[in-house]
This record gives sequence, structure tokens and C-alpha cells, in this order.
Amino acid sequence: MQIHGMSIGLGFDRDEFAGSSLVDMYFKVGGCLDDAYRVFNGLYNRDSVTWNVMISGFAQVGETDEVVRLFGEMQVDDRLSPNDFTFSRWLKCCGCLTEVEQIHGLVLKFGTETDIVIGSVLVDLYGKCGSLNSSRRIIDSMRGKDSFTWSSIISGYARNGSGEEALIMFSDMCRQDVKPDQHELSSALKACVQIGGIETGVQVFRRISDRDIVSWNSMMMGYAQIGEGSVISCIKLYRELRQSNNLKPDETTMFAVLKSCQSNLDLQVGLQIHNEIVQSGQTQKTVIANAVISMYSKCGELEDSRKAFDTMFCRDDISWSLIIGNYVQNGVDLEALRLCKEMLASGVPLTCFSLPLCTTACSGLAAMDMGKQFHVFITKYGFKGNIYVQSSMIDMYDKCGSMEDSVKAFSEQENPNVVAFNALITGFAQHGKAREAINTFEKMEKMEIIPNKISFLALLSACGKSVFFFELMKQKYEIEPEMEHYSCLVDVFSRAGRLEEAHSIIQNKEGESAWRTLLSACRNHGNAAIGEKSAKMMMKMDPDDHASYVLLSNIYSSAGKWEEALELRRKMSEIRVKKDPGNSWLIVRDQVHQFTVGVFRILKWTSF
Repeated sequence: MQIHGMSIGLGFDRDEFAGSSLVDMYFKVGGCLDDAYRVFNGLYNRDSVTWNVMISGFAQVGETDEVVRLFGEMQVDDRLSPNDFTFSRWLKCCGCLTEVEQIHGLVLKFGTETDIVIGSVLVDLYGKCGSLNSSRRIIDSMRGKDSFTWSSIISGYARNGSGEEALIMFSDMCRQDVKPDQHELSSALKACVQIGGIETGVQVFRRISDRDIVSWNSMMMGYAQIGEGSVISCIKLYRELRQSNNLKPDETTMFAVLKSCQSNLDLQVGLQIHNEIVQSGQTQKTVIANAVISMYSKCGELEDSRKAFDTMFCRDDISWSLIIGNYVQNGVDLEALRLCKEMLASGVPLTCFSLPLCTTACSGLAAMDMGKQFHVFITKYGFKGNIYVQSSMIDMYDKCGSMEDSVKAFSEQENPNVVAFNALITGFAQHGKAREAINTFEKMEKMEIIPNKISFLALLSACGKSVFFFELMKQKYEIEPEMEHYSCLVDVFSRAGRLEEAHSIIQNKEGESAWRTLLSACRNHGNAAIGEKSAKMMMKMDPDDHASYVLLSNIYSSAGKWEEALELRRKMSEIRVKKDPGNSWLIVRDQVHQFTVGVFRILKWTSF
């Protein structure tokens, strides 16, 4: 204000140069907009500099409407035009893609798009808005590119999941002898993680001299996403981070290490990390607690995952979905449904993640009445439009024995995708309705929905035309058969008594289900020779599996080879292979009756 007073005293307040400086000062000292306007309106002559300072000032404080108004007034005078500085400031206050495109149109009108500053800002903003094609067009038209330009396009691609394109741009930058800075290297690292290029990611990571926690976390997440076998590399990097002086692991760090624990082989690492989390007091954080539950679930530790869940301070829908899914995965469907009820009682609503788990639990218990309650919930709370929720209902009804309700649930979908079609085809296949399964598949093809391996798995198990569909899968849709597909072929040939052909299909392959199918067929057809080969193959793959021993023993007995049968039973006893007792469920008058060989129990049933 003192400077402004001196300017008035000296008569400079009406001068264009001094006036522009005063306007700029008022914006910089805290957005004194009224004072800036007062100076601006008091100027006798306003040149381009004055207008640009005024527009830039309002853009800087986010007053977009005022910027547009001033810009319109400025265009009345043909002698005035905005400069690069004005556009760059204006662009930076844009809040959506439409605004960016509007200003870009003005930039093109005034011919400033090829300017490095303007071009770089446009590349950055289009990338943040997800319009990567626009970013690429601009950068390709620019005569020169600086570090910010390259950083904008690389981070834009990485941010939007286009890892390969990000690395291509990173390579182009390096070929033009532009030395990458920390931001560009971090973006390149993120891109490597996205496309699974872990080796390139390691090289980029080692080039980052001043690594922040984001870089460390990106690298560890890269290892975690590889899947099984990544835990050693991930924990090694984690220990390296712990030894650094200036950085500490955060939530994302712990999440990445826990995510790398993919099987029971990684359980010890998971236990160590869980212990460190407890000691650091991070168990109160829901994200971390959820990661702990997920880790124990993947490692097959149902009891420990439940303990982690029970000790949580705050449970969200992900927490409930994880623990319910764990029980469903382990076949403990009744407890899964009890947790569903507890979840609702706690005030956490069912979501598109938890609902399919609940209906799957109903499928496991053949509890169609309970499944229908969930169907009412789905309709009432607007989940009918969710393809995965509806597909789970189709699956539930067919597994409960009601294909009529399954077809009805399918017809409720306006635009069924491959998941919904697969559920219906699988249902028809399981109910022995081969013609309906084929008709549904043909309907899917007419709708130009591309079938996947699950579609063909259902078809192969549905009908006797398995060879035709097997070849269709390979030739037309270029889907590489998996062991499950071979198992279906084996089943078709085995049921027809063509055991030699069935054996030739899988003789050089490993897959328990296929060999078990063949072994069962050998028992039914009394083929001891192929049965013996099949059993030995199964014992090699899983020495503790009782099924191969029992089936082969039955084959020997049927063929009158009593000594071989007794020897096999003796071997089972020596290596302590036990046959799991059969069990089943029956729901009568809101009570679950569990039947196990030698045991009978009545369990309490929970209604919603």
C-alpha cells in the first residue's frame, strides 16, 4: 500500500507500466482483487501487458469466470492479443477436459500451440484428463521439447495405465540425449510395474539417485504383482528400505510386502511382516488390516485370517468381503452366511463384491430359499444392473436345481456379457441339457460376444460334440486348451468306453482331474492296465491323495487281483493316507442337518 501511495504521489498510478506492476503486486501479495481492479480501471491506456497481467492474476487465484469475462473484453480491441504467459496461467486453472479443449481452441487461433511452455501445459492437462491421443498429437507437433514436456507425456501414459506407451516415450527422450530427472524416472518405473516389465523396472529404479517412498513402493508393488515366487525379491527390497536413514515404510509399503505373500510357502514372511505391523501400531489402519486378512487367506490360514478380522478396529465392506470370501473358498458356507448376517447387523451394506460371495455360499448349501432372499435384496437395492451380481444369481439357481429360475435371472439382464452367458451355459451343462447349452452358445455368437475358455469348458462338458467344439476353440477363437478342457475330452471318450483314445490325449500331460476321470472310467469298464497307469500317474502328482489308492484297489478287486488290492491297502496304512469321510447338508424348518459318515449333527440355521 505504501508503494501504491508513492506511485500516486509521483503521478505514476495512471502509467501503463507502473499500473501493470501494481496490479501484479496486488495479486501476488494475497489476492487483493478489489485493489487490483481499482488500479486496472484507473489506467488511461491498457496495453496487452496490462490485460495479460490482469487475466493471469485472476487465473492464478482460480477465478475462471472472471478470466473469461476479461478475455472477452480484451478481444474488442483488435490491437490487443493474449501472450503465452496468459494462456499458460489460464490453462493451469482448468478443472475439466471441456475447459481445456475450449482454451486449446483459442491457443490454436492465436498460433501459440507450438510454444514449448503452452504445448507442455496442454500435454500435461490432457494427460491428467485422460485424453492421451490429444497429448500425443500436441507433442508430435512441437518443434522443441523440454524436460517438463517429456515428464508430462510419460506420467500421463503411466497414470492412465498405458505402460508400454510410457516406456516408448521414455526411450524416445533418452535417444534425444535428454537426461531424465527423478520425476521422469519415477513415471517410467510406474510404467514398468504396470506392464510387468520387472527387469526394466529394476534398471530404472537403480538409476534413481534420490529415491522417495513412492519409488520404493512402486518397485515393491511391481514384485508383488508378479505373483508366486516374488516374495524373496520384495522382502529383500523392504529390508533395504528399512536400512535407509531418511525413509520409513508407510501403508503402501506394508501392503505391497503382504501382497507378495501368495501361498503357504510365503507364510513365514507374512508372519514376520504382521509382527512388525503390530509393533508399529499400524493394525488400526483398515487398509493394512485388510491386507493381513488377504495374506492369511492366500496362505491357507483360515483361523489366522479370522483372528485378524476379529481384532480389527474398523471394518469396511472390503474387510467383510475378504473374510466371507475366505470361508466360501474353503467350503465353510454356513459360517460365510452367518458373517453376511453379522455384516448387515453392523450397518455395513452388501456390495457388488460381497453379494456374489453370499450367493455362492447359498450354492454350496443348496439353500435356494436363502438365495431368493438375496435376489429380493438385489432387486430392491438396484443391483440388477450389475452383471457380476446377476451372473452369481444365475449360477446359484442352477446349482440349487432350478434352471427355470436361472433362465429368468438371465432374462432380467439387458446387455448380458460373456460372464452371464457362461453361467447359463454351465447351468444347462450341469443339468444335462446339451441342446439348450448349444443354443445359448449360438445366441452368444450371434450377439458378437466372443466366448472364452470358460464358455468352451461348459460346452465340452455338456454334449457329445466335444471334439467339434474343441477344434472350434483352437481354430476359430485361437484359445489354447488348458488341462480342464482335456479333462472334458477324456470324460467324453471314457463314457463311450474308448479308454485307449482317452489315455492318448493326456499321456504326456499332468492334471489330476483328467487322470482321475480316466481312472474312474477304468474302474467302470474293468480296464486294469490303463487304470494302473492312471493311478501311478496320480500318485506321482499327489502321493497323499486317497482317491487314486481307493479307485485302483477297487479295480484290482473287480479283476480278481486280491493280492494287489491288499498290498495297496497295506501301503495306504503305512504312509497314513486316509479317505476323507463323506458328508452332506440338508435344511429342514430353518435347521441345518449335517450328515457325516459315523456322525450326525443339527446346526443352528440363521435366517435374514
